[in-house]
Amino acid sequence: MGGLQRSSGSARDLTWRRYGDKQVIFDAAPFFAGFEKYFEKVYTTPFVLEEVKDSRSRFNLELYENSGRLIVIDPEPDYYRIVEEKLREVNEMGLTKADKSIVALAVKLKDSVVFTDDLAVQNVLLHLGIEYYSVKLPFKLQTKKRVSYFCPSCYRTYSAPGRCEVCGTTLVRRVERS
Repeated sequence: MGGLQRSSGSARDLTWRRYGDKQVIFDAAPFFAGFEKYFEKVYTTPFVLEEVKDSRSRFNLELYENSGRLIVIDPEPDYYRIVEEKLREVNEMGLTKADKSIVALAVKLKDSVVFTDDLAVQNVLLHLGIEYYSVKLPFKLQTKKRVSYFCPSCYRTYSAPGRCEVCGTTLVRRVERS
């Protein structure tokens, strides 16, 4: 599984006690999995909350938020600029606003650990030196990746998604070790 490492332990092993003073940050996946009950306090962003739409997860999320154990922060623009710079460096151009907000929050809170199943987010966190764990995936990304795009028809390489300038074919994302 080049670049991936199997996760160890169950959700019950991932309690707040294990992380000491680290700030625990959630993407949407941990909320869908019900992980919030395993942590004393969890940080997230308003954009992640917008992604939690199913009624059961939304109900549990609201209970958790009302308990005061969920801290919702939208990081300042300076943190988004740091993220955008790193995204350009590794060419991870497909992150959503919610994805970028989670990475920006991790940069802001410094001593943090992020829970996400999004491998593109894990790649950016790895490049930034921020600790992260998968939620439902049986592995987490271990090797830094760089993204490029290529035309499957004429094999030209591009740095951004879109269409080939020569033949018009939709470009395909390719991930390379960096």
